[in-house]
Amino acid sequence: MTRSAFRLSPATAGSGFPKLPNGLFFGGGGHALHQLGVELLGIATVMATVFVLSFATVVLLARLVGGITGEYGEIERAAEEAPLPVAPAGVPAV
Repeated sequence: MTRSAFRLSPATAGSGFPKLPNGLFFGGGGHALHQLGVELLGIATVMATVFVLSFATVVLLARLVGGITGEYGEIERAAEEAPLPVAPAGVPAV
């Protein structure tokens, strides 16, 4: 018979569901905190892996294509530097 880290206890009977295993709030203690730590470590690992792979993909594509924005960035930069047209007073702007 294997021993489970989350075994049933009288603390779960008060929840109205006596067959629930122990958890973080119902008598899980150190086992529940350890499981929470393992899950948080897994989340952090997945986030770091996705970030690194995404960053590497963007860098690779930028080098292969010759840039990320291309002509679009040049047009946008020129539009930012150009003065905005201003209608004279009393004339509706188009």
